[in-house]
Amino acid sequence: MYKGKETCQGCRKSGIEKPRWDKDRLCEECNNLLKLGQARDFDNKIEYVGVSDWHNGYLNIGDISLDKFANAILDALNNPTAKEVERIDFPRAQYLGQTFHKIPKNTAEPLKQFFLDLNEFAKQVSDAKERALSSANSHIFNEKQRIFNEGVDAGKNLLFQLNNGDITISEFGNKLPYSNK
Repeated sequence: MYKGKETCQGCRKSGIEKPRWDKDRLCEECNNLLKLGQARDFDNKIEYVGVSDWHNGYLNIGDISLDKFANAILDALNNPTAKEVERIDFPRAQYLGQTFHKIPKNTAEPLKQFFLDLNEFAKQVSDAKERALSSANSHIFNEKQRIFNEGVDAGKNLLFQLNNGDITISEFGNKLPYSNK
């Protein structure tokens, strides 16, 4: 560890003020800033496009929505400090004064296709859910109608039995158990 009078070439502080590994090396802080600058230079070479939040409108499962999932992907790719080159529209994307994402251009097309596929999947699930609900409602209605008609028939039969003397009023008052004859 160098702790001499020679200055760091970055911040011009001596080794006494900021010890470093070697007399001819940068101090740790300047070395980290240099790495950050190199990363920034690399980042500046990446082309970015702007996209709005994505909304599917078809499928929500409890508190989990596909919108949150898709927008979490956009958030992960977002670089708010990037220079925007162009704005592209994703399927069902809406800019409502909410989040605007700047994502790498090379990820935009595959992500757009993924969102199209996700949207189609959500639509299919939504349609299947509607068909299942409609079918269940139809079966429930038919079963209610069947039970009602059986009740009407049983009531008619009871009246015939009372009229013919097959059962008496006292037996009728004893609330005969339901039989499935």
